[in-house]
Amino acid sequence: MGLIILVTSLLINPILIYFKRKYGRKLDSPALLADAKDTFICLYQTIVVLAGLLLVNWLGWWWADPVAALLIVPYAAKEGWEAYTKAREINVDKK
Repeated sequence: MGLIILVTSLLINPILIYFKRKYGRKLDSPALLADAKDTFICLYQTIVVLAGLLLVNWLGWWWADPVAALLIVPYAAKEGWEAYTKAREINVDKK
């Protein structure tokens, strides 16, 4: 069942990203553009998880899945830091 969800995500998320970016720009919607970025993170996670699982199942590399999971950390940390700094700017502007 998990593989079905991952493959579905691999197929659907690029379409969602495309249209969220397209209409986010067209509507000048920062929220929709941020949602497109969030969907990209989901796609990235899907690719990493699938790669880890495939390496474990096909090559027997038991360590590949945890190492693949570590590949998500730098990107997630970067996005988290960006969200934090943007939130601080909003709070500073309101004071």
